[in-house]
Amino acid sequence: MIAAGYQPVPHDIACEAFGQPRAGSPVSTYLDRYDGVSGGRGVVYYSDAWHRPRQLGHLTSWEFDREGWKGFLAQCLQIVSPHGLVDLQVELAVSPILRRVRAAQDRDDARGRRMLAQLLAHLPVEHVPALTAAATTETLDLVTLPTGAQMDLCLVEILTTFSDAGSISDLTVEIGTAGTANAFQTATDVFGPAAGQYRADGANPSASGVAVKAKFTATGDDLGDGADTNLDDGLVDIILRYTIVS
Repeated sequence: MIAAGYQPVPHDIACEAFGQPRAGSPVSTYLDRYDGVSGGRGVVYYSDAWHRPRQLGHLTSWEFDREGWKGFLAQCLQIVSPHGLVDLQVELAVSPILRRVRAAQDRDDARGRRMLAQLLAHLPVEHVPALTAAATTETLDLVTLPTGAQMDLCLVEILTTFSDAGSISDLTVEIGTAGTANAFQTATDVFGPAAGQYRADGANPSASGVAVKAKFTATGDDLGDGADTNLDDGLVDIILRYTIVS
């Protein structure tokens, strides 16, 4: 199997499950053995360390430690590809989720937007830029669209409503370009409304080769001090759909 490209993972690899280190586990640091009975006969079950059974009478449910499992996968990635993934590996890994994202984008309805939000919800929060400008406005770069792009949909998805126990009393976001801050989405309140999806309907403007930006504007105080944010909470996704017009 090694000749075919498979890489063995040692059974003593350091890892954690359910907040506890797995060093010294009797079978494997990433496998557990369970002895049971099926049809009156003794049977042996093996499970990964990040699933464990919970028994209630004759019912059994399985608990899953997603964070521990993700940490283990990150360690395995270092074994399989210690110098990082090549472009083809990245393409193969993300192609299933990209196909589902594109299918959700093709549905211009509430269900499609819910599907899209669910597909993007796994993105790590630590990669989300914070609003820290020592000013009441801050503009973030989103993406540069390809030549021939025409914007079909701009959607502001409030995952967590922004809030501040201090002086900030309101926060809006506009989506546009350096020349026209609200070219694709006029000022949308993200401070008061409940979590949900908010969009601006209208003409489909040309977006050929433009750098799309999100401009946030606060009321009552600066967004931050230049290093840390003054906001207590808040998370928003900006979802864009465009068509290439030849």
